[in-house]
Amino acid sequence: MHSEISGTVDFKEPDDHHCIARLRSLVGKIGERQSATPKQEVYNRAEFDAVRDASKYSTDDLYSFLNPAPGASNVYDMREVIARIVDRSEFDEYKADFGRTVLCGYARIGGRAIGIVANQKTNQNQTVAIGPQAGAKRIEVGGVIYTEGAQKAARFIMDCNQNLVPLVFLHDVNGFMVGKDAEWSGIIRAGAKMVSAVSTSVVPKITVIIGGSFGAGHYAMCGNMQATVVSLVFEGVFERFPGLKIVLIEGGFAWVPALTWRMDKHWQRMRGETPQVKRPPSEYVREHFWFTTQPIEEPENPRDLGEIMEWVGFDRLMFSTDYPHWDFDDPQRAFRIQLSEAQRAAVFRDNAKALYAL
Repeated sequence: MHSEISGTVDFKEPDDHHCIARLRSLVGKIGERQSATPKQEVYNRAEFDAVRDASKYSTDDLYSFLNPAPGASNVYDMREVIARIVDRSEFDEYKADFGRTVLCGYARIGGRAIGIVANQKTNQNQTVAIGPQAGAKRIEVGGVIYTEGAQKAARFIMDCNQNLVPLVFLHDVNGFMVGKDAEWSGIIRAGAKMVSAVSTSVVPKITVIIGGSFGAGHYAMCGNMQATVVSLVFEGVFERFPGLKIVLIEGGFAWVPALTWRMDKHWQRMRGETPQVKRPPSEYVREHFWFTTQPIEEPENPRDLGEIMEWVGFDRLMFSTDYPHWDFDDPQRAFRIQLSEAQRAAVFRDNAKALYAL
């Protein structure tokens, strides 16, 4: 009950011997607070030997977990991914039986202690802990964040900050669970705790998008929309995958012209350091990204919004409401500028219809 339903137990061990070994592993990863004689690095780092500390499984196996075909359903055990990237494939999993669609735990990479927050992609059998169905068994969909998973992740992130353990987020998230049962269980409260823990985190954070990263789950998993755009472009992803299409949801779009202008400016000065970027970054953005309109920015002068929409391209914008949230956009009042019939049809219907082949 305490490990699976209430989530009170952080680590469940079969006997004293394993318990002591677990405690040693956990304490060995805690960082060091600054003292009168501060160290140059406060985060824990052990001596690393590339042969002795190599993972037990080949990293080449990672390519077999995901099917890159559009629309492919990728179901895999995220623990298998973790086992191929951490030292010795050793992972101290936190609350393993609670909130199972989110994995949390401690490990080392290159000798450095880290905390991992990851989305489990296999469906999970779970006993409902909260809400009208408390005590009943249910199947939780892999990649979806449920109330229990959000609670677990929030607590783990706060623990990592308290113990000075850097965080690595492994994304393959569909978003938060929706529906009456999820609302009754407190998904909004738990999700807000997770987002708050991420946004107030002070330890270093690295985000790795393995598969998809959708909706509010993207932000809860430490997603940063503008940083994602910069990373994808300057790492040359679109040269390797010229057919890749990306939709950025619930992030607005007024920031796009300024960001791409700055990216083009830096690319001109750093072309020798980024040979994988063959063209100005703004061209990749225009070709590979689509943007949903919610939340729509509202500059004082409506003409400014029109100019931004023209720069982004009316063929790259898709209307979204965020309904039933209280701040949803009404399609009758969303835009403070007059759109032509062709523009309105594109934004409200045709762009999404063409992109998703509806």
